[in-house]
Amino acid sequence: MKKILTFLLLGGCILSLQGCISFGNSEENDTTGVERVTEGDPGLNEDERIKGYYSTISDTIKHNTFADGKPIDFELVKTIKVIEDDESCVFYGTLFQADDDGEFFTVMRFRKKIEAGQKKYSNPLAYTPLPTEFINSKLHKKSTLIEEQKSSLNLYNDPYAIKRVDSYPNFIWSVTAKKDVKKIKVNGQKPTEIIPFKIGKNQLYFYYFDDLKNNDKNDEFVITTE
Repeated sequence: MKKILTFLLLGGCILSLQGCISFGNSEENDTTGVERVTEGDPGLNEDERIKGYYSTISDTIKHNTFADGKPIDFELVKTIKVIEDDESCVFYGTLFQADDDGEFFTVMRFRKKIEAGQKKYSNPLAYTPLPTEFINSKLHKKSTLIEEQKSSLNLYNDPYAIKRVDSYPNFIWSVTAKKDVKKIKVNGQKPTEIIPFKIGKNQLYFYYFDDLKNNDKNDEFVITTE
């Protein structure tokens, strides 16, 4: 997995806040084109990519098929946030991969169903790792919260290769290392919640808006601090 390359691709796609319709390196990760199913591409069938359903998110992450149909050795470290409706689930959290770069933040999408009154989740259909090398950069250390968010960590709603959950059409989120994130406002609105988490020794903050008002896709987000 090449997380740095993926992040660069992610940034380019998210600038439009529309997401992209393909993901992955065809030589390493067999997730290319998953999202095009929901965009009306008759040549792709998402159901064919579902290998099974599992009772916990931890189990479904272990049963991923991102290495040419075989699992990458991911271990769930921390669940930060989960949003879901009757058909889809999106996970935000940290994973560990022993033979790669260790712990990292990621977004994953699963299909969901209710079976005998219990939630079941499919194997992950798409994922987006978010590398945090920016934390230790000189540019990051000297930047303000607003500069950091505008230059390095765009506000996301349709992450690269992650389908939006219909029940959360205005769900917007981002990650920062700045302690003054509690002062941030987007379009004049404070975050619904700010969740601290760590990757190694680095303290980070995941913040989100359940329903960001005045969210016109054709306009840029207005980021301010109190």
